[in-house]
Amino acid sequence: MTGELILKNGKRWKRTLPAVLLTALATFLLVWLLVARKGTSDMLLGIMVVVLAYVLFRSLYPALVSILPGGDAVERLPWKITGDALVLGEETVALDNIRQVHCWPNRDALGHQLSGWIVNIETVKGKNHVLCSLDEGSGVEESVESLHQLVAALGFESQWTEA
Repeated sequence: MTGELILKNGKRWKRTLPAVLLTALATFLLVWLLVARKGTSDMLLGIMVVVLAYVLFRSLYPALVSILPGGDAVERLPWKITGDALVLGEETVALDNIRQVHCWPNRDALGHQLSGWIVNIETVKGKNHVLCSLDEGSGVEESVESLHQLVAALGFESQWTEA
């Protein structure tokens, strides 16, 4: 069997890490500016800081991650299953080396469910292969279907559960 995976480029950390750091810095500065001038008790001040920091972080993170460049390029990866191996692009994984295939719905760094799926091909030895479908744009369904075809071809269809 052969096919082509349509995946999100694996360099997501180049976009997520700066967004988290900038969000944390902006949250800290805003909380410090807003709370430093209040003349309240320490207990009430602590509660205000925690709630305000949480609300600001949850509000600022999506805005920052959407404006930072990088990390969202589409990657097309050909695959084929020969008699005893899975060939993913340039890498070859022996079929008897695949321990399990895990599939789950895509989520962002804050736990919000996004469209798309993630597949982890767990191997007995060597590195695992984490494949992320697109999570936005017009090619999401095609990307998810390409991953689903690979999972089915590997014989792990039961791991693909709609959540």
